[in-house]
Formats: sequence, C-alpha cells, structure tokens
Amino acid sequence: MDLESKMILARREKTLLGEDIKYILFARDEKTAIFFVTVEFRGICETNRLGVSLEEAMKIFNALTDGSVTPCTLADVVADLQYSHTI
Repeated sequence: MDLESKMILARREKTLLGEDIKYILFARDEKTAIFFVTVEFRGICETNRLGVSLEEAMKIFNALTDGSVTPCTLADVVADLQYSHTI
C-alpha cells in the first residue's frame, strides 16, 4: 500500500499481556475515501478494510481498541461488527 495515499485519522496504544498493541485508523482516497484499520502486536501486523462510512469506521475502531483485538482475530471481529451494524 502506498504510504503517500494514507491519511492517519486515529492512533491508540494499549498493553496486552505486558506488551504494546497498536491500533491505527486511516483513510485511503481512491475517488472515494475508504477506511482501514491496522493492528500491530508482537511483531505481527494486520490491516483490514472497514468500508466507506467514517461513522461506522470510528465505531468499529473504538470497539476494537476497547476489546484489545489482536492481529490474528482482527478480520473475524471486524466481520462480526460490520454484520451487527447491518441488522
């Protein structure tokens, strides 16, 4: 992913099992802004697409940081949160 096309919107750090976990919410502009979240923990980094709604992206980002989601669970948790918002 081209770093120049990224706009960082939020960044949070928490401690999980004595180690830092980092969350980054960013947007990428491809005719329409698309929102993503990156989670870094123990040298593992995972990025997941959140969609085109800033409001929904912020809700999901806050839920992820509140629940201390790790990279290995990111995709499943985001899918669950996106599904729960559509019901």
